[in-house]
Amino acid sequence: MRYLLFIYIFFIILSCGNEEEICNPSPNMGSTVLLDASYTSLRLSGTITPSECDNNIISQGIVMDTKTLPDISKIKKVQSGTSFEVLVDNLSPDTEYFIRTFLTNNGGDYYGPELKVTTLNPSVSFYDINVENSFETATFNSKYSFAEGSGVTVEEKGFYINNDKYIDTNLSSEGVIKIIKDGLNINTSYLYKAFVRTEYSEYLSEEKSFKTNDPSSTLKNFQIINISFDEAEFSAEYENEYTGTDITSEKGFIISENLNFENSINH
Repeated sequence: MRYLLFIYIFFIILSCGNEEEICNPSPNMGSTVLLDASYTSLRLSGTITPSECDNNIISQGIVMDTKTLPDISKIKKVQSGTSFEVLVDNLSPDTEYFIRTFLTNNGGDYYGPELKVTTLNPSVSFYDINVENSFETATFNSKYSFAEGSGVTVEEKGFYINNDKYIDTNLSSEGVIKIIKDGLNINTSYLYKAFVRTEYSEYLSEEKSFKTNDPSSTLKNFQIINISFDEAEFSAEYENEYTGTDITSEKGFIISENLNFENSINH
């Protein structure tokens, strides 16, 4: 009996010693880190540590999409090594992307934690918009800046005046728009808004209005005093309907002996 028990225990020990250690093919999937973002590209880094017992890597890198939990059927950048950097370009501006590392081996597809990143917004903001107007001429001014980043190439800028486009040809003056418009009608209202066009879109400021100057004047307090047989004193005050420099070139009185002012005399 003791002999049989000894053989049984020896068989169990021998059987346990012959068992092979089971391989876990799961890699250690590190996080994706954003290094730099532009309007149409992202520079990323990531880490992936394969299983120690299964180095049979079919593919690895990052996957990304505009929807959460992207897989290898979406945008894919294949990279080698346990630590890597990758540039993903040809993206859409001001767009949210979801990114994670991936590794495919004989055990299947594995993914790391998800990173949410947004490319830069190239839209334009306008400020200090004003008009320096006179009677038939107006100077339109505006400043602008990009919402994010250092900006993109401006293809065209200027003002819409009553829906007609007027272009500022001085593209070298970054952040500034200036248009001088002649031939306007006096005492007339106009609508205007600044614009900047880039490769992505045309951006418009809020629409405003202004009115050219009215060159007329209003007379008041007209008086005739010290009337005698052959003379009288005339006086009056006038007020311009416009602001700025007085453009009055001549002033006085017109005197006539009849209501039709025929044969009138200027004084």
